[in-house]
Amino acid sequence: MIDIILNGDAYGPCTINKLDISMNNFGSSTKLLASAFAKNTSVVNLDISQCSLGVAGMKALASALKQNSQIKWLNLYRNLIDVDGARSLADALKVNKTIQFLDIGFNRIRNSGLQAITEAL
Repeated sequence: MIDIILNGDAYGPCTINKLDISMNNFGSSTKLLASAFAKNTSVVNLDISQCSLGVAGMKALASALKQNSQIKWLNLYRNLIDVDGARSLADALKVNKTIQFLDIGFNRIRNSGLQAITEAL
């Protein structure tokens, strides 16, 4: 269903450009969500704050961001992202040059995770 919403199908192309799905615990569904964002052609502003993504969720989302060229505004506030999650985000930011706003506040990224992200930018 997420793929249909984000990318369109027989109902026509998706025209959603701002998506706020904050404060949801996606758990293992994060991989499905990430695969939809890898194919995203319309969402520009994505608020996925306070969703308890954790490292595995951040890695899945980072993989999707490597393929996504639409998202410009990304809110990852308070998602239990630690150093490894920050490093995977940094790898994605080396490829994805469209993100203009990024909120990574209130995560567990530590100095080394922050350094990886700032070097990627």
